[in-house]
Amino acid sequence: MSWKSFQQAARLNDSILQGYRKRMSFFSFLSFQRGRDTPAQNPELYIEKPDGTGKSCKRHPRARFSASISHAFLEKRATEEDLFGYSRHRWIFNEEKELARRYRKFDLQKLIEVAIDTAGDGAHGYTKVLNCVEGMHNKALLLTMDNGKEVFAKLPNPNAGPAQYVTASEVATLEFLREVLNVPVPQVFAWSSDPANPVGAEYIIEEKAPGTRLESLWHDWPRKSKLQVIDQVGKIEHALTTTKFTKHGSLYFKQDLPTLKEQNDTLLVEPLPSVQSADLDRYVIGPLTSAELWSSGREDIDLDRGPCGYKQQSTSGSWLI
Repeated sequence: MSWKSFQQAARLNDSILQGYRKRMSFFSFLSFQRGRDTPAQNPELYIEKPDGTGKSCKRHPRARFSASISHAFLEKRATEEDLFGYSRHRWIFNEEKELARRYRKFDLQKLIEVAIDTAGDGAHGYTKVLNCVEGMHNKALLLTMDNGKEVFAKLPNPNAGPAQYVTASEVATLEFLREVLNVPVPQVFAWSSDPANPVGAEYIIEEKAPGTRLESLWHDWPRKSKLQVIDQVGKIEHALTTTKFTKHGSLYFKQDLPTLKEQNDTLLVEPLPSVQSADLDRYVIGPLTSAELWSSGREDIDLDRGPCGYKQQSTSGSWLI
């Protein structure tokens, strides 16, 4: 079972969840209507950097030991085109190809409209968009509304994995973590696994987790406080590693894989305490989203990408990893 990005979360109420079925028909209409009546938003755009200097950079306050232990985070003014590209790393071989694999163009105004419509709490626009420190597979934008509320927007890069499967599986996995395993994770307000939506890319809109970055406090904390955090992380890891699934694959909502043959299979090897079987009926194990199975030309090969039983030898796909 793949547990990618389990730190983040999904809590979709039934009305939002049903609205997003059939390729985002609800929010596609909603965003289109708002786009005609609301003037375009022009928030300030920034890119967060893990290091660097410059007049246009704003240094974040860090712990007193941060200079020798971790990089400072900087905010640099950006253009909309800067949000689409990738600038954290360089390559000495095939750089153009590597940059293209991490380039994701999208409609920023439509993304803002969806965020306001689903999580605005009365907001009318956004004052700031921060492209957080870039990972290798996703873009994470921190959107600040004119009422002070902040939400995250996450968009997968082309190299993240198979289109539609990646986002659908991540949202279902996050919902499972929150609702079934009680992992304390942020709420997902909206999502779309259809790259043909008005935003022009798959996305997840979720709340910003409250609190402070742990690395900015860790080196000043007493041993007792550190052990308490380690204990909390250990309990989460225990919940993840002791949950046994009947098949190997990635987790999805059943409604997102209507053609899957194994729709009615049992999800877990053993039932979980205090979890009703009805709570598990909405989930199903489907194809793996590991990028290795969908890249370097393999996306055009008819492979067995799961789901498969643990006793089954999935030789048609695993040998390519």
